[in-house]
Amino acid sequence: MDICTDYIDSSSDTSDPYPDFSLRQEGEAVLPESLELKVRQRTSELQQANERLRESAERFRAIFEGAAIGIDIFDTCGNFIEINQKLCDILGYTWAELEGHSCLDFTHPDDIQITLDCFQAILTGEVSSYCFEKRFINKQGEIVWTNLTVSPLPNAAKKINHFIAVIEDITPRKQTEESLQTSERKLKAFLDNIPDIAWLKDKKQKYIAVNEAFATAFGIKPEDFVGKTDWEICPPYIAEKFWYDTLDVMVSGKRKSFETKLVDSDLNTMWFESIKNPIYDSQGELIGTAGIARNITERKRIEEELKRSQEQYKALFEILPIGVCVTDTQGNILEANLASKQILGLSKEDCSQWNHQARQLQLLDPKAKVMETSQFTCVRALTENKIIKDRETLIVQPHGKSTWVSISAAPIPLSDCGVVVTYVDITDRKKAEHIKDEFLAITSHELRTPLTSLRGALGLLATGQLGILNEQGKKLLNFALADTERLTRLVKDILDLQSLKFSKNAIEQSNCQIDTLLDRAITAILPLADEARVKLSVTRVTGNIWADRDRILQVLTNLLENAIKFSPAESTIRVTAQEEQDRILFKVKDRGKGIPSDKIESIFAPFEQVDASDSRAYGGTGLGLAICRNIVEQHQGHIWVESTLGIGSTFYFTLPLGNRKLGVETME
Repeated sequence: MDICTDYIDSSSDTSDPYPDFSLRQEGEAVLPESLELKVRQRTSELQQANERLRESAERFRAIFEGAAIGIDIFDTCGNFIEINQKLCDILGYTWAELEGHSCLDFTHPDDIQITLDCFQAILTGEVSSYCFEKRFINKQGEIVWTNLTVSPLPNAAKKINHFIAVIEDITPRKQTEESLQTSERKLKAFLDNIPDIAWLKDKKQKYIAVNEAFATAFGIKPEDFVGKTDWEICPPYIAEKFWYDTLDVMVSGKRKSFETKLVDSDLNTMWFESIKNPIYDSQGELIGTAGIARNITERKRIEEELKRSQEQYKALFEILPIGVCVTDTQGNILEANLASKQILGLSKEDCSQWNHQARQLQLLDPKAKVMETSQFTCVRALTENKIIKDRETLIVQPHGKSTWVSISAAPIPLSDCGVVVTYVDITDRKKAEHIKDEFLAITSHELRTPLTSLRGALGLLATGQLGILNEQGKKLLNFALADTERLTRLVKDILDLQSLKFSKNAIEQSNCQIDTLLDRAITAILPLADEARVKLSVTRVTGNIWADRDRILQVLTNLLENAIKFSPAESTIRVTAQEEQDRILFKVKDRGKGIPSDKIESIFAPFEQVDASDSRAYGGTGLGLAICRNIVEQHQGHIWVESTLGIGSTFYFTLPLGNRKLGVETME
């Protein structure tokens, strides 16, 4: 009989009640009748007890083998006496593989000591049984978590020789718990690494978790929020706001954003923006909400300042006496102030449909020629992506009204904007300039004849034919001659500029050989360059341009003369030309002192110089570049300068090509 049956037999006395009686074989007549009855009764009881024992053992065996949990019986050293099939399944071994082993052989190393301690506690009577979560190592080397209950199996003498253990496999539960703990750790790490305030609530609006930022904001430990509602944490007016915002999200089932204004104990106003989302389980049932909030106090302050700034800008924009409009990248007007609408003669409706490249208005240059679209100031600023300043333009409105304006345009460094354009009404100035020009023309004509006579007389006096002057007289005569020459040049330049401005035949264009023009310009200027000890480097270009030969020669010599004046000795001035589509680009590059950025445009105006002292130090009338601009623009060209202080300047101008292909040759 196995140990289970042995344990059951030991608790029932089924031995013969008369062990020394041996006369039964001599016949029943020997026994007294009363004794025989007792023997039969006792024998019947013994048979019944044995039957009960058998039935009990069968029931125990059925329970032992059919149990859904592991059961094993082991001795006080932990050696297996018997185990059921479920425990074999839990450990992954057969009974044949487990027989002869101790339960400690399959116990996780970290749980061996606690197991021995429990055995000892039962043996010493400290506890009657024990229960704890224990780890085994199965045949595959995997950890198996179990819920272990151990009880003693004392014999008839109350001595403990065996134990019985009930072992429930709780590995799936432990794995689920571990997964849950891992998920909670990840959630906490995620929440704590969010710089903004974040939280989770159940459907009763009780906090499940909050991050450190949330706890810091309220001055409460994160764990102290769990299980509480806003009413238990916040002042009533805040709790009410939070409560109804969350309720709104749960009822609508949609993500929503809220802005909340809070005032702290120091009466400082703070703004928070919160985003709240409903949370659903796998069956689609609402189980709570998740939220995140950000302190937007600084953003609100900036928005308020921006709003105030925009109001100020709008007010200033509207009252500016000059026209201002903003376009998109296609030249369509996005904004226009009152002055620009008046200058352009546009209504509010017209502005919304007006494009600078369209022909709603007629635009004329200072020569009264209709401007090509590509020459519009705003179009050039858009296409060339640079600031274009002070382009004088005559705007003729559809009903005939004309206005002289100075137009400037600058690209706006924003993706959805084009340029900002300003219109300054210069009609009165142009009228004054016309009067001034007429006065200068008349005066110059009136001065030219007496100046010629005066220069002749002074020249005759300088020959000595009218008498010998002393040194003081010669010195005064030289001063007079120099001033007369300068005044003569000034009158000549004024008349030349007036001719370019008002004469219809000031420019006579034809095919001109580029290399011939360069040769003549270099030949004319070479003595001045030699005197200044400045070198000239020329890139020869063969081909034709459509131009007035003498006027372009005037532009080249003027630019070269200026370059020589302002270049240091032993430096090199480079003259180049290159083809650009249907035009040729001329460049004159020097190593002079450079031009300040605020003078880049103004130096092309009459009587404008970088420094007033330049006129005294280098001579000149201040009209040379103005003449150059007029000549180039009358050729439908463009002239400009790029300069860096202390490094030098490069003057550029473009002219239309003639009818021959270019060839390039460089000469030092």
